[in-house]
Amino acid sequence: FVTGSTGVAAPLFDAVGDVIAAVNLGAPTSRYLAKREELLLMLRDTADQISKTLSSLSEDGRRHVSTMPGKGMNRSLLNT
Repeated sequence: FVTGSTGVAAPLFDAVGDVIAAVNLGAPTSRYLAKREELLLMLRDTADQISKTLSSLSEDGRRHVSTMPGKGMNRSLLNT
């Protein structure tokens, strides 16, 4: 924890919808507040893109097409 800083994170999902990691953004609070909505959208979009890539990889790292929808696909941001 650093006084005057803000951090937000978004979960990353695997092919079955389980959270396997997170991507975060840290910034001075004054900068974060000035562009909060823009930064949250960028973070969410980035997490979605990474999750889609992770979802298309099989256990051996090769791409595959999943026909099974993910479970628990709640992509809400975790504010810290």
